[in-house]
Amino acid sequence: MYYESSRGCPYACSYCISAIERGIRPLPIDRVKADLSYFVYKGVKQVKFVDRTFNYDDARCMEILRYLIETDNGVTNFHFELCGDIISPQLLELLEKARPGLFQFEIGVQSTNEVTLKAINRRCDFPRLSDNVRRILGMGNIHLHLDLIAGLPFEDYESFARSFNDVYNLNPDMLQLGFLKLLPGTPIREQTEEYSYQFRSRAPYEVISNKFMSAEELSRLKMVEHIFDLYYNRGGFEGSLGYLSHELHSRPFAFYEEFATFYYLKGFQHRSHNKEDLYRILYLYGYWKDRALPGTADRLKHLLTEDMARNLNPEAIKKFMKTGWE
Repeated sequence: MYYESSRGCPYACSYCISAIERGIRPLPIDRVKADLSYFVYKGVKQVKFVDRTFNYDDARCMEILRYLIETDNGVTNFHFELCGDIISPQLLELLEKARPGLFQFEIGVQSTNEVTLKAINRRCDFPRLSDNVRRILGMGNIHLHLDLIAGLPFEDYESFARSFNDVYNLNPDMLQLGFLKLLPGTPIREQTEEYSYQFRSRAPYEVISNKFMSAEELSRLKMVEHIFDLYYNRGGFEGSLGYLSHELHSRPFAFYEEFATFYYLKGFQHRSHNKEDLYRILYLYGYWKDRALPGTADRLKHLLTEDMARNLNPEAIKKFMKTGWE
């Protein structure tokens, strides 16, 4: 279920609806605890906080999280959106005490281009954010999502690729590639002329192009987003993706961009695929790369086999091997 413990945001990012109304209105802490205790009592599977920046008040954030640790029913999961560079050392120490699976965090990086961040009125200390992300991931008990937004001012295709590489190299559990929405009333909507924005005239008002990125380039990023969700975010390809994105290619984005082009040129986007066929498609890409880099196909087949052993049941693997890699 979705739950809101505070309304508003201390920040005023130009693309966000919260930039319209300043200030924060939190529910009384006793009310929040009473609501959460009822959700825990009822065994709700997941409670997703929709607070814009849950850790805007470190003391309040810690009090709620401490309460959830103490009342943990072993079943309910809580999802929060945090500002990554203001996570305190005290909060990190508290998180180490949480049951694996109790908390799930989402941190909006959006871009690592400082000019872009300044243009959208967003402050971010990326080195500190990176340290906090590594610390949380190192605990091994919290599922961590990081977000990027394509279509922001001063972020061209090459700049977005750099932002992608910066965030990808943090190895989050999930990396969400979003596309800018020019929501009515937001400051960035008022900058349509300044940045030459073209966007959908109906909700969700998604960007089509701007003066920094063409419609074709944004379409290419849509292709990357599609295969990235299939392979990285769904999981099951850890070893093979590590090889392809860091050994075969010097930069992760270069691999995903090339694989997305291969995937679409072969027409694989026109149908849904089961997990086993996704392994076959990635192997076909390796077989294609083998022409220029001999040995790629054999190395990739070995890693894909190991990935399948970790992620598929024995019967599925047996059936896969009987059918073959083709």
